Amino acid sequence: MTWIPDASSISAFRENPERFRLRYRKHLVPAKREEAPNSGTAAHAAFDYWFMQPTSDLEGALAALRTAWGEEPLFHEGLERPLSLFEQIMTVYAEVYPREKDPFKVLAGEEHFQVRIERADVSFDWCGIKDKRLDFDGELALLDHKTTSAWFHTAKTEGYFAQYEIGEQMLGYVASEIAEGRECRVFYIDAVHVDTQYKKVKAERDFRRWRSPGIVQDWRLDRWARDIDYTLQQIRYLDETRGPDVPWPVYTNMKFNKPDDHWDFYTSAPEMHKSVALGFEERAWEPWTAATNGGGN
Repeated sequence: MTWIPDASSISAFRENPERFRLRYRKHLVPAKREEAPNSGTAAHAAFDYWFMQPTSDLEGALAALRTAWGEEPLFHEGLERPLSLFEQIMTVYAEVYPREKDPFKVLAGEEHFQVRIERADVSFDWCGIKDKRLDFDGELALLDHKTTSAWFHTAKTEGYFAQYEIGEQMLGYVASEIAEGRECRVFYIDAVHVDTQYKKVKAERDFRRWRSPGIVQDWRLDRWARDIDYTLQQIRYLDETRGPDVPWPVYTNMKFNKPDDHWDFYTSAPEMHKSVALGFEERAWEPWTAATNGGGN
């Protein structure tokens, strides 16, 4: 299946081309650990059910969460993100944001998209998964759910939201709406803090709905398109000159000063890579697969 760029893969390449090669060309991802299933995917399934109902249905949302969660390890006390924590989160979320009081109408739920972006004299395919399309007092807007261990309830941590104003993900969503003929210039982040330390939920700190500051202007979308095209040219160059089986350049742009999941490949001798690979499995992530299975990002 032909690779179609999305925000996650572009971000991965910019952080570290070699990680991109291992993830998107060799399809090597860490083998499933004894940790709980992807909590973000399960939370998205719960939110998708919640928002597609005209009125609050907590029991239905919890059922969707549990179904997507699957079987949790028997000894789960040490899990950073246990199912019980997300059941608490969904319960308090329902109290903070009852569906009956939402100031918008949900037009579409979680959906995969693939479009041709043509603007600013560049052209490329783009894909992803949009969480929600909204009618907000006659204004078309997008809503994206985030479950994060990052704090965002103080002025010091306000930068959590600022990243989305100029990030590839939300600008790409807006650009794709316009490419599909819908005039959309606004997006919202529906953020939920996941307290992995104390595993407690507090309404006043753990939930926030953030609106992009003003409309997304054409010049910003044009710059986004040119930046993506420039990165795609770099990827094409490495595909053509090195291919999938020869290491690509290693950058050390470590998020939160932590090595990424593929670090052992970069730091071990080539003859050790077979041993390192035992901790990984081949699994190609594609947005349409996640959309079909109720996943998200």
